[in-house]
Amino acid sequence: MLESRGPIRISQKSAGGPPENAMKTTATWTFRLAAVSLVIGAATSLRAQVMGGPWAADYSITNLGGAPGVPGYYGGLAFARNDPTRLLVGGDANTSIGAVYSVRVQRDATGHVVGFDGSAVKLADAPFIDGGLSYAPNGVLLYTAFPINVLGQIPPGASGPSKTVLLSGLGVGGSVGGCAVVSTSSGATRLKLTSPGVSRWYDAPLTPDGLGTFNVGLATPRGPSTPSAGSMVFVGPGQPGFALDTALVASCNGFVGAYSLDANRDVVASLGSFVLSLAGCADGMALDPFTGDLLIGAWDLKRIYVVRGFAGLARYCAGTSSVGDCAPSIGWSGTPTLTGADDFVVRATNLPPAQSAFEIWSLAPAQAPFYGAFLCVAPPLRRIPLVTSGTSNASGGGPSGANLCAGELARPWSHSFFTSNGLSAGTVVYTQVVVRNPSIFAPPSLLFSEGLRFTVSP
Repeated sequence: MLESRGPIRISQKSAGGPPENAMKTTATWTFRLAAVSLVIGAATSLRAQVMGGPWAADYSITNLGGAPGVPGYYGGLAFARNDPTRLLVGGDANTSIGAVYSVRVQRDATGHVVGFDGSAVKLADAPFIDGGLSYAPNGVLLYTAFPINVLGQIPPGASGPSKTVLLSGLGVGGSVGGCAVVSTSSGATRLKLTSPGVSRWYDAPLTPDGLGTFNVGLATPRGPSTPSAGSMVFVGPGQPGFALDTALVASCNGFVGAYSLDANRDVVASLGSFVLSLAGCADGMALDPFTGDLLIGAWDLKRIYVVRGFAGLARYCAGTSSVGDCAPSIGWSGTPTLTGADDFVVRATNLPPAQSAFEIWSLAPAQAPFYGAFLCVAPPLRRIPLVTSGTSNASGGGPSGANLCAGELARPWSHSFFTSNGLSAGTVVYTQVVVRNPSIFAPPSLLFSEGLRFTVSP
């Protein structure tokens, strides 16, 4: 079975350390193969995928089949940062010839992915790519490499990694499986990692190295066991069945676990299995930036599943993340309803205080490069009148030091606003906050939040 996975050459150089390091990765590799053998053995009796417990009534899962042109076993999944019509897929996963491939997706009239259009093209080499595939704020594509316990970094337009980081010396046991870059409630940028062999979740600092790539700090294990963990995605409260900020974590044991999160976006407690059973080893995952659907790659069966049912409110698209500037973040409170409590408010935080700001919205999403970020709403655009960003600095006074990004904005979306703009029940709205940039650094002159998608309820 090991030979069937293609070229695998773990030398002292490729493992990034002494022969003992290769022995450790071999042990992790053996663990994973054993887990997959159990899944494959059971797969013949699984004729359909099953959603778990409290989510079964709201979500459905469909097999999209294989992505044409992606060779070998499947690794990480991610939607292209500047082109949501393309899905990135790790091919020849866990082998020395691993690479990232790009395939165009087919969408139905409501925007959901229903298949693939044409054959995939190779985007970049990614030796030993596994389930982790995630963009850093500056567009560098990070990937995990299994079983050599490495984080690779591919700059925009590069044909392969320009930097690799050996994680065994930073505290990651076994070999890394998944990765994700997140912003915490304090605004810090952190790297989240998983290791399938030791079933652990890790938190590590991620800092620019001055060369366009990143340094990774010491990794600290957090939370409960995450069995045979691969990639992870994050789901906010407000989605059906989710009352808490939640991480969904793929498991090569054939399920997707749900875990509550703390303010640092680390796992706290298991909430059960979001996907109770999945034919194959669940590895790569990605959230569709347009619909919120969850795509799951089955490493061994070379197919991709889609989970539908995500609705309500969700962030999508990418906001400003340039060094030296504030990085506005969009959020909300209340519920967008026509007849319920009139309490829905779109909020933005991490803004420069006392600056002109406004909210734009439309009935269609976009992800077009604009002012160093992305325009997340499609024409025709509508603009909510100009306001001035307030401050969350309770001590008052002008912004200084850590308070340079202490501004915030709150804009009510009232029953009368919905009615006057013809927004009926079931309408999906896309919105984004824009604020003037007072930074002494070079452009952009405007800063953008992520996009916010919500559905108007009766």
